[in-house]
Amino acid sequence: MASVPRGAEVFPRGSIVTFRYRILPHGAYYAAAANRFGMEQAQPLAHVAANVNPALRPLVVLDNERVSVSILKPSADGKEVTLRLRSLSEKPETVQLAFPAGAPQAVHAGGAENLSSVKADDPVSLLPYGVVTLRLEF
Repeated sequence: MASVPRGAEVFPRGSIVTFRYRILPHGAYYAAAANRFGMEQAQPLAHVAANVNPALRPLVVLDNERVSVSILKPSADGKEVTLRLRSLSEKPETVQLAFPAGAPQAVHAGGAENLSSVKADDPVSLLPYGVVTLRLEF
């Protein structure tokens, strides 16, 4: 029997594997639009009860469409949120964050080991195709 690389999935002969494709007709390639389309296809719709006001306030809003949120994860105790921003541009980008649902008490930049405090209203700079991780304390 041939060896299978670690982490590879093996499907029994005759099993059915389903693939799903989404096609977006477009002109010139635009990374921000392609990323948005991919995220829209992968994320479930938000739903609310029909008998209440569905006006939802997002946790964070970005002012630069060439930067996207790739992770938004609350801590186990609910007092912190990890926010990861990803640049979709081939040049350095700056993004201003807004917090419609309420500003965090503190914002820390960097990985878990090397955190530095920043102000919630300071712009965030990203390198080309770079990633920045922020920890928001509420």
